[in-house]
Amino acid sequence: MNENQLLYTVSIVCFLFMIISFRHNWKLGSVNMILFCLYNSILYYHFIYDSNGGARLVWWFFLLVVSGVHMLVLLIYFVAITIIKDSRKNQDQK
Repeated sequence: MNENQLLYTVSIVCFLFMIISFRHNWKLGSVNMILFCLYNSILYYHFIYDSNGGARLVWWFFLLVVSGVHMLVLLIYFVAITIIKDSRKNQDQK
């Protein structure tokens, strides 16, 4: 797998998590989408146009780390929401 394909895959998966987050909470999904578009537009611009003298690796690394952390936070949010819903469902059954 090419290093750019890895970066694009992480960004796409993070974007898909944000689309799913709209289902749970519209406001949180909107904030995540705005934040995602903001940092991706800045970092991808520098990745494509400001890549002389080894700076491309720096922008690639920042994109990978920031998108990965954002994806991890969304994943933790989904797990927490699922656990909370299951615990409420079990309490209602008792």
